[in-house]
Amino acid sequence: MKIHVVQKGDTLWTIAKNYQVSFEELKAANAYLADPDMIMPGMKIKIPDQKAAVKKMDVKKTELMHPYAGQKPAYQTLPEEAHVMPYGRVYDAGSA
Repeated sequence: MKIHVVQKGDTLWTIAKNYQVSFEELKAANAYLADPDMIMPGMKIKIPDQKAAVKKMDVKKTELMHPYAGQKPAYQTLPEEAHVMPYGRVYDAGSA
């Protein structure tokens, strides 16, 4: 476990980003902080090991798809040549 000495302008979020650990893990490693938003220059922050962070965050990646992907529409579609005009008239693009 590493120790980071807080500098002016540091936040737990930026420290977590700099050390490539999650904010939640950094916050958990420093549970002694009364208010994680109030860190002051000179404070010592514990940095969890990256290996431990990777193991905890190792999640099986799945490809997200729309729930209706691959299904045909429930309504009948018109051929591309025919265009429906207002009031029910049909316009044939080829006969214009």
